[in-house]
Amino acid sequence: MGGHYSYAYAISANGTTVVGYSYLGGNDNYGHGFVWRVGDTAMTDIGTLSDGTYSSASMVSDDGLVVVGSANTMGSSTYGYSRAIRWTDAGGIIDLGTLGGNYSYAEAMNNDGSVIVGEAETAPDVNTDDTYYHAYRWSVGADGINGTMTDLGTLGGNYSSAYDVNADGTVVVGYAEDSSDNAHGFRWTSEDGMISIEQWLRNNGVHPRRQRVHALCGPVARQHQERRLHGNRWLLPGYLRREQGSLDHRARWCRSRPFPDRRDPPARSRRG
Repeated sequence: MGGHYSYAYAISANGTTVVGYSYLGGNDNYGHGFVWRVGDTAMTDIGTLSDGTYSSASMVSDDGLVVVGSANTMGSSTYGYSRAIRWTDAGGIIDLGTLGGNYSYAEAMNNDGSVIVGEAETAPDVNTDDTYYHAYRWSVGADGINGTMTDLGTLGGNYSSAYDVNADGTVVVGYAEDSSDNAHGFRWTSEDGMISIEQWLRNNGVHPRRQRVHALCGPVARQHQERRLHGNRWLLPGYLRREQGSLDHRARWCRSRPFPDRRDPPARSRRG
């Protein structure tokens, strides 16, 4: 868009739309998110928030109509606060908001861009003035533009983050801390709320080789390639840790038929 550099970050499932970040002419300190579609002769600048200076587009819906990314809003800060944003042709760029704090980040979106998940800063604690980050689920409203951000909570601790959402937006996964500050993988639905992955597995009768299923281990649970949901299928990749010892195993759980069922093969793990 007039600058010296541009970066493409994502492409739509149908291959018609590319999104990313491009520097502006005469200023290689700031750039804007862009949308490019087959047949376009130039990039479309998604703009910025009303008092912001930059934006970036990092995700796009399957049909190329919804773009998600980040942008800053200055507020009372010298450098501004980063906010999760959503862009459409009809609505332009909108701020997804926060959970009472200043920052929010988008980690994933469902297939049509109607649901976005990530983490957002909470309001300051009334006693300590501390702020935390909680996982959120943002869902679009009836107008197809504005929406509501919902705090998914924690497992008893202070922090959580949502890393992915399934195709129709009904299941969210990520990590959350318990009251002892231990990190656990979680699964969230509107029916069950947030539960740890190990509890969810137990609820479905899964006890791999009669070993206790522990939390998805902190660092590896955050690896991008190991935290993806697969469409609307009951498939969760990740890692399991043995009851005794610290050996991590790469594992996945796939629901082949309703539980409990003796015909289901035992859960297996592979050294990773």
